Amino acid sequence: MYRDQLGFSIIELVTALSLAAILMAVAGPSMHAIELENRLSASANRFFSSITLARNSAISANAEVIICQSNPQGSDCNDHGTWQDGWLVWSDFDHDNLVESINQAGQQEIILHERQLPADVYIQLENNHYSQRIVFNPLGEAHNALRHVTQAFYLCSDNLTAPSSRNVVYLNGSGQAWQQKDNHHSLCRSAD
Repeated sequence: MYRDQLGFSIIELVTALSLAAILMAVAGPSMHAIELENRLSASANRFFSSITLARNSAISANAEVIICQSNPQGSDCNDHGTWQDGWLVWSDFDHDNLVESINQAGQQEIILHERQLPADVYIQLENNHYSQRIVFNPLGEAHNALRHVTQAFYLCSDNLTAPSSRNVVYLNGSGQAWQQKDNHHSLCRSAD
């Protein structure tokens, strides 16, 4: 007479663990790529939303609204920084060219402070028309020496080995912004 077995044999356990290890080895790299793509998309959404907010704020307040690279505290522009360090959206209501949380007239100038991007994400510009700041006038137009040029902001990562798709935020001189994936052309450098 045989008793019912309660559990797995060693062979069954080793086989199950081997299959699990193989699945983890195959799925692990693709999960990392998905996580990275999500970080790139989220960063592109943050940047695009800030541009849209700045443009809408300029139109509704009938004033210039500026997006500039931020210092770590989010209290001032950093002309020697990069977009991945974070940025400020602010309106210089009193025209003193100073970022003030509340100006002398009691108006709140800082609209938004976006903190730095994830460590493995950076923004690469196609050209340098908006390398330090973007200024929207009361009509919602982006100030630019070349009115008819569209600036591309590529969201890149050194950890992305295959340049299959990149998130790109575009801004033209009329102030219109849009984002899309770019499968063909990319300024992002490939990881070595």
